Amino acid sequence: MIVTNVGGLPNLVPHKKAGLVTEPNPQALADAILLFYKMGNANFLPQIRSEKQKFSWENLVAAIIDLEASLENKL
Repeated sequence: MIVTNVGGLPNLVPHKKAGLVTEPNPQALADAILLFYKMGNANFLPQIRSEKQKFSWENLVAAIIDLEASLENKL
């Protein structure tokens, strides 16, 4: 994945692990695309799998349930 350094995107894609984070301008994006293909997709696959698991529906639902339970305990 290639994302630009805006909003929360850099938090979702660890740089040079699950993809590349670049500045939001045409030259930086072009450079990131070239680097991505030079590094090869295989370099990113293990971390991409890990990130996908971290943000799976099961984990998101569990986090929401935990949050709800902690809020109920504070009431």
